[in-house]
Amino acid sequence: YISPNATVSNSLINQGCYIDGEVTHSVIFNDVKIGKGAKVIDSVVLPGSVIEDGACVKKCIINSNMTVKANEKINIDEKSIILVSEVEE
Repeated sequence: YISPNATVSNSLINQGCYIDGEVTHSVIFNDVKIGKGAKVIDSVVLPGSVIEDGACVKKCIINSNMTVKANEKINIDEKSIILVSEVEE
């Protein structure tokens, strides 16, 4: 589902996604939720991940089943690509 409020440009969106934010130059795998006002730019979001409302990720690979919390900003000013993954303790 792509909401009427969403903006998608130059991106690939797989089945089962819920998009209510902005997706630009990105690949979104299945079962991903991108919340209201969230931005995904130059990124790859792997299956089952959630980008909560107002969050922004740029030049990231978001690993499977990850959650980017509401209003969190990841890699906004960086020029290199980063992997966002769960840290084992």
